[in-house]
Amino acid sequence: YNLLAMNNNLFKQSWILMKNNLIGIVEPLMFWLLVMMLVLAPLSTKSSVDIGFIIAASLGFLCFTAFLSGWYACVKSAVSLKNKVYNDVSERNKDQIEILKNFFPGVADYMLSISILTVIYFIFLGITIVAFRLCSLKLLAIYNIPQEFFNVVNTGSQLKITEYIQSNLTPHQVLLLLGIFIAGFVVYMIFNLFVLWFAPAMFYESKNPVTAIILALKFLFKNIGISLLIILVMFAINFTISVVNVFTGNGLLSFIPLILLLTYFMYYVTTVFLYYDSKTQNTSNCGSKLDREV
Repeated sequence: YNLLAMNNNLFKQSWILMKNNLIGIVEPLMFWLLVMMLVLAPLSTKSSVDIGFIIAASLGFLCFTAFLSGWYACVKSAVSLKNKVYNDVSERNKDQIEILKNFFPGVADYMLSISILTVIYFIFLGITIVAFRLCSLKLLAIYNIPQEFFNVVNTGSQLKITEYIQSNLTPHQVLLLLGIFIAGFVVYMIFNLFVLWFAPAMFYESKNPVTAIILALKFLFKNIGISLLIILVMFAINFTISVVNVFTGNGLLSFIPLILLLTYFMYYVTTVFLYYDSKTQNTSNCGSKLDREV
């Protein structure tokens, strides 16, 4: 009961913190989206990998890691104000400006570390995807799932997929597909749990990417309950947004899922940083012992 009460307070406090610091948190995000649209626009015209594609992709990666470095610094600054009570709007607006001032120092201090951490993240992600895909294909081959099924899946038509499953697959094959789907969900959740604290560990304790990962994993195992809860809550929010997207993804209402997705992204990061801050206040200013030794 006490754990649930504490966690409910975390999600509530995170929402209030994000709402009270929208300028300091949203503006860097909006600026990054604009820059990424300009930088990645050439990629949409490329049908093959050439020097132009490589340059645009490299610039996109650098813009992405620069944004994360500065934005995470802004979020950390906003979290440091979690207990502050404002007497008037002008005082709050002044703090928003102070939060934004952390963006470029954050880029200068953390961009190299974040770039390395991002590469490590995508390596982990790639290994996870390849391993799951190989295991799935092996099982599909054992149960003789026909190639025609994959051709139907590639059409993206839910109606055609449903009709094909009902007409051509045996109950055992259907159960296998359901099992693979559930296994994919479990792998997705475990991977997100594994990388949950990477960024906070870097910004609160260590700029060394390897040290940050070690500290993040230690933090994960010490706080496995809240970690699981955060992942489940965020998945539920993301799933709800996906459902909304089904009904509003086209036409005049297509902007609604985008706004919800950006809000979800901000809430996710704010929640993770807020909880890490509450558990590492004593070491956040001086760094961890392991980091100092490295």
